[in-house]
Amino acid sequence: MKVHHLNCGTMCPLGELMINGHGSPVSRGHLVCHCLLIEGPDGLVLIDTGLGTQDIMRPKHRIPGPILNTVLGLALDQKETAITQVRALGLHPRDVRHIVLTHLDFDHAGGLADFPEAQVHVFTDELHNFLNSANPIDMIRYSQEQIAHQPDWEVHELEGERWMEFEAVRAMTVGSSDILLVPLAGHTRGHCGVAIRAGDGWILHSGDALFDLNELDPEGRHLPVGLRTFENMLQYDREKRIQNVERLRELKKAHGDSIHFICSHDPDGFEADAADGIKEFASTRIGRAEML
Repeated sequence: MKVHHLNCGTMCPLGELMINGHGSPVSRGHLVCHCLLIEGPDGLVLIDTGLGTQDIMRPKHRIPGPILNTVLGLALDQKETAITQVRALGLHPRDVRHIVLTHLDFDHAGGLADFPEAQVHVFTDELHNFLNSANPIDMIRYSQEQIAHQPDWEVHELEGERWMEFEAVRAMTVGSSDILLVPLAGHTRGHCGVAIRAGDGWILHSGDALFDLNELDPEGRHLPVGLRTFENMLQYDREKRIQNVERLRELKKAHGDSIHFICSHDPDGFEADAADGIKEFASTRIGRAEML
């Protein structure tokens, strides 16, 4: 099993100092859309998709809220789409058999239409909220255009499984490695983390449960004011979000030597992972007892 780190959407929001914690307050900042491509013996799995080809071509129709493109400074670069990067790796887009979503925000699900044959895994609460919510914040975070092709949904309910100190549900097995959905509600109603068995340890893609990996600091380091504003503005449930950040801190404290943490928009975390190169894992099948 190989794991590739992909940036599927660069963002350059206003106020570098307020977003990245350094630089000029009048320069644009730098955020990424950190996705994973898992290359297994039976095909490919994407963890989130970032922005897709149609988002790049028709942003006014596909990206909700006319102000978002201006405020976020979306780069809208075709080379950053997942499908382009899959091809650049010498792989075929049709081999993307599964897509696992942390949530359905437009910057995480925009590439779904580029892989119409893939089975799309998501929590029930997230898809229900996407299809039915009239919440003003949801109106600017979700794009109905991005699912107009009618994806092949695989909707998951929690089934009482455990991973570390968290509830979890086994979404699939890739080769001999399990991929689990771990509920981390707060940013959205059905937001989840995605845990991937990688050799003797785990990768945890925490999506937007964290906006910056520094939030895992046991001292609870403060985010730059602009990033914190985005985090607070877009949260579905503040209490649950803060509770899950604290649980992730405890998880790192207890198991940080065996879990590699990822979050979606941290450019420093992505650049460190990308510089580290493609990781190949020879893992063994695990059972429920080993997940406890």
